[in-house]
Amino acid sequence: MLRFFKSSVVSQLVAITLGLIFLSTTTIAGVMHYNLRSYVMTDATMDAHDASRAMAVLYGLKVPEAKIELKDGTLAGVTEDKMAMLPDHDLVDRTAQTIGGVATVFEKQGSDYVRVSTNVKKENGERAVGTKLAADHPAQAFLGRGKPITVRRFCSDATISPDIFR
Repeated sequence: MLRFFKSSVVSQLVAITLGLIFLSTTTIAGVMHYNLRSYVMTDATMDAHDASRAMAVLYGLKVPEAKIELKDGTLAGVTEDKMAMLPDHDLVDRTAQTIGGVATVFEKQGSDYVRVSTNVKKENGERAVGTKLAADHPAQAFLGRGKPITVRRFCSDATISPDIFR
């Protein structure tokens, strides 16, 4: 450190300038990372909400008795006396095609959430209908509180729980 003060003024200015450039670059990179991460998460959340709205609207078209509630363009709920049987997978297939991802309808059976319609495939290539949501899946916390959930992960997953059906 003492040697720094004994060097020429030009050397000191160059060292200070390089230090400030490094500090500025690091700060800018940090701010950009934070803003980009925030933007990506906001965008992903909006996409997931759009997917849930799309699935509810498609459900409403398929089941005219269902009442779809939208507030400010956001899905508030789907009201129906009893969830309609889904004899085919048209709803999830159309939703998946609309959002470019994966769509699943769960039904609560006891303490488990079972896939009643999905375009998720098992290893043998069949649809994963009848399979349970893993007990350690992050969605369990939301579903257990009776909250609808939309999830966006690696491949634009959109998962809708029938818990939004009142």
